[in-house]
Amino acid sequence: MRMSCWSHSLRRTLLALLVAVGTLSATVHATPAAAAPPGLEFVRAKYFVDVPGSAFFILCPGEEKRISAIVLHFDYYVDESGAQVVVNRGREPGQVLGATVANPSVGEVVPPVGVTGGPSGGATFTLTAKSPGQTDIRFTDDVHNRANPATVRVEVRDCYYRVSVTSIWRIPIRWRPTLYASMRLAEMHFTSGSGIYEGTGAVENKAVGTPVQGCVPTFTLGGTNAQLDASLIQRGRVLDVRVVAEPVSVVTAVACPGGSAGKTDGGSPGVLTFKGPASGGSRTVSQRFFGVGVVSGPAYVNVVRVVR
Repeated sequence: MRMSCWSHSLRRTLLALLVAVGTLSATVHATPAAAAPPGLEFVRAKYFVDVPGSAFFILCPGEEKRISAIVLHFDYYVDESGAQVVVNRGREPGQVLGATVANPSVGEVVPPVGVTGGPSGGATFTLTAKSPGQTDIRFTDDVHNRANPATVRVEVRDCYYRVSVTSIWRIPIRWRPTLYASMRLAEMHFTSGSGIYEGTGAVENKAVGTPVQGCVPTFTLGGTNAQLDASLIQRGRVLDVRVVAEPVSVVTAVACPGGSAGKTDGGSPGVLTFKGPASGGSRTVSQRFFGVGVVSGPAYVNVVRVVR
């Protein structure tokens, strides 16, 4: 795989900082980690890089996955009859491992180099899905090249979101109109250049008022559009959404026993922001409307993630 100059330089620097650890590990394990069991003669030690759990991950663009790679140590012996005996010595701390992504356009792994150890006994890497496709991630013993490598397969699906929002405001004027703004199934698709989900939705607006002293109001509202964008935060577990709707024009006509009148005005919905699970879900949040003063009302939100 061809790496960028920056990635190559970073990997080389990290290796230089960690090579002492690998060198000490090589010295410690040049002989068996423990005395040979009675009646057995030590032959050799073998090391294997392993990724516990699944070796195949399915992600959506922008999602993150933590991967722990470990090194397993096995000692090989022969008994008096010449039969081979294998003893599992468990996980090896202090081993320097590197992570290489075959197709970096599909995903990115950081850091490129890690050291085994800690509570899990492994070196922890973070995979960030970038664009649809498949790629392999290879974990190798970067210092001494004595441990058999491990490979996991990653598939990034073409995921998108469908967002529906219904907002309700009660406007404090004579006719006490209730304004409804409804956007149904607006789609947000991932944009690899910006790293966010983006889309446009059509908004249907309507209002219903209350007759006063025999005068009946009717309201005519034009349709508008809304721009949507969202990003995955908190390691890809939370979807952070923003909806920006266009101003809406309101034509008011009032029919009274003695005649009729009308006027044109309008207002603007406030920017709607909310957070929810990356997998989607429903919630109710507050949204403002700027018209005759500023009023707040509920916005009923539903988000569905579609995985293709």
